[in-house]
Amino acid sequence: INKIGDKIVRVSVTDDREYLGIFSSIDKTGTLFIQDCLEIIDGYYVQSSTIRAILAKQPNEGQKDNKVMKYIGNIVIKREHVKQIKLDKKGQKFFNVMK
Repeated sequence: INKIGDKIVRVSVTDDREYLGIFSSIDKTGTLFIQDCLEIIDGYYVQSSTIRAILAKQPNEGQKDNKVMKYIGNIVIKREHVKQIKLDKKGQKFFNVMK
């Protein structure tokens, strides 16, 4: 656990959502605490409007990556909802540059 503290992690949960954020801690019940979290929304793109950004289905026109990152903030995920936790090296490189 000490090795992944303050590292960028990608967490998949049981309802098929994915989050990317800074691993903060885990308590004795296995609950995860993630800081500055982004929800990864796959298969959508942001269509701008003057009032607000609207998520719309992206037509598959040869685009390789049609993901949207939505800022969530700090989140808490119970152990029973976690499917997978991975270190995200690409996100970590970006984070290190931003420090």
